[in-house]
Amino acid sequence: TLANVHSQFLLNVEALSEFWSVLDEIDEQTWVLEPEKPTRADSMRRIAIDHPPSIQLHPSTIISRDIKLPYRCSSPGNNVSIK
Repeated sequence: TLANVHSQFLLNVEALSEFWSVLDEIDEQTWVLEPEKPTRADSMRRIAIDHPPSIQLHPSTIISRDIKLPYRCSSPGNNVSIK
């Protein structure tokens, strides 16, 4: 029913609130290079570490209902995964 769809939508929004909080913190406390003007629709962030290195953060696909979000971090020449 439509009520069930709405209820499921609200549960998903609630489950992602911590993820969005982390993105908000990244936006406020780092130098975000890409996207230029990030919004919550943008899940990727490339942030400056030092001149010229940068790091790109991508949330992986959601693995389980617990919303586990490992990040893949990469910089030119080196690729590192953080889980």
